[in-house]
Amino acid sequence: MGGQVDNPRVSISLLSETQIQEITARNDCIVGQIGTDGSATNKALYQNVQDLNNQEIKNLFGSNSELLNRIKKWLNANQRYSKL
Repeated sequence: MGGQVDNPRVSISLLSETQIQEITARNDCIVGQIGTDGSATNKALYQNVQDLNNQEIKNLFGSNSELLNRIKKWLNANQRYSKL
């Protein structure tokens, strides 16, 4: 019989910074809404966003977009180790 689990117990392992840097095959994908002043094309896939500087990312996805905020959070948390 299925049901909602409000507080599941899980086991996790934290990786060291060295192990994270060794993950070269990892790719992440962020989906979101482009801002009105962004130059990105709707329904297009943009790769290697982690290689762009902050101004290029802002110009591409919009200066105040929901997607830009997601990308900034990812870049800060991920430190550009994996591909986006």
